[in-house]
Amino acid sequence: MKNRGKIYGVIGDPIEHSVSPAMFNAVFREAGLWDSIYTAIRVASNELQQLVRAIRLLPFGGINVTIPHKVSIMRYLDLLDESAEEVGAVNTVHVAGEELVGYNTDMLAVMRVLKQFKRAGDGAVVLGCGGAARAAAIALRELSINKQTFVGRSRKRMREMKRFTASRGIDAEIISFQDSKLNSVLEKSSVIINATPVGMYPNVKSTPIYSSLIPRGAVVFDMVYNPEETMLLRAAKRRGARIIGGLEMLVTQAEEAYRIWFGSRAPRDIMMRAARNELRRFKK
Repeated sequence: MKNRGKIYGVIGDPIEHSVSPAMFNAVFREAGLWDSIYTAIRVASNELQQLVRAIRLLPFGGINVTIPHKVSIMRYLDLLDESAEEVGAVNTVHVAGEELVGYNTDMLAVMRVLKQFKRAGDGAVVLGCGGAARAAAIALRELSINKQTFVGRSRKRMREMKRFTASRGIDAEIISFQDSKLNSVLEKSSVIINATPVGMYPNVKSTPIYSSLIPRGAVVFDMVYNPEETMLLRAAKRRGARIIGGLEMLVTQAEEAYRIWFGSRAPRDIMMRAARNELRRFKK
């Protein structure tokens, strides 16, 4: 098997809540890759370039990329796979010889997760305007959900999302969380995706929208996986919505990252079991 005896990891800020090390190391043990290790590396934005230099010098095989580096890391890579080019964000890097190649497995994961659910209409609201929201935009387009609204807080990111969706042939509306349109847009939506970190451990009592705004019968997909059932998902369940937790997406995109690094399929059941076991240590 290629890439034996290598270092793998996930980079982000914060990163202490990540269950990826437990998930990948469980798969490494199952595959007999005792000479490989996966770790979490906290990297501030002003340290990202230095970290990429270290990856080139040390025996890394690949990394996963999470908040807030999915877009900014692209400038430091040698090549971008078609998936990363299309999404405009990278969540997986493969060290291929002397070259760092960026991929996006988030988009594929969103598509696979959402395809399980029959949609009631064509409207989707994505909460967030970052790298995860870009993956959602492309996935929704591929699922023929063309009426998309993105909700943001940062004016800069909202402008960037407007340019991004326009360049990908998506006629999207970009509004802020304070916009008076938000209530009516959510009422007409059949899919709501949370692509923000709101509700993530340790701020588990936070939610990006009020429960009263969740339409009955909608599909509510929260990309946050820690906790497995967020405040948003609990509220959506009470409202009669169909819910999807972020752990489904996490494991699905991790399976694809493993395939990129090793050229073989990862055992999904082992990944899911290891992730759930690790999540238990965060429960109070």
